[in-house]
Amino acid sequence: MKDFEDKLRQAIDPANGYDPAREETFREFLTEGFRGRNLLVSAIAWGLVALLILLATICAILFFRSSTEREWILYAALFLVLNTDLVLIKLWFWQRWTRNSVLREMKLFEERMLRLLAERQK
Repeated sequence: MKDFEDKLRQAIDPANGYDPAREETFREFLTEGFRGRNLLVSAIAWGLVALLILLATICAILFFRSSTEREWILYAALFLVLNTDLVLIKLWFWQRWTRNSVLREMKLFEERMLRLLAERQK
């Protein structure tokens, strides 16, 4: 395992042709999340989050306007269910974002290694 780590360190050493300026910046990483395939995922997640927050707010308002215990239980239960759904949507969005990010990083790493290999063979 030590031999592999040494070869990897040597491959990404700036003296051997690795250019850290080609790396993706944090700003590029964030804007990439709202392009292409990620745009649809982001739009769906933000739309559902806005809808769930609106419905939870309506349930909270109706809870304080109600006068019977039955209505209190109904609006409190709906409020809790909507908040649970909100957490699930956020987890789904985070999972999709992470999956796409890992796939992108793997592709960038493969491209970088192929470029370094081609430069070394010259």
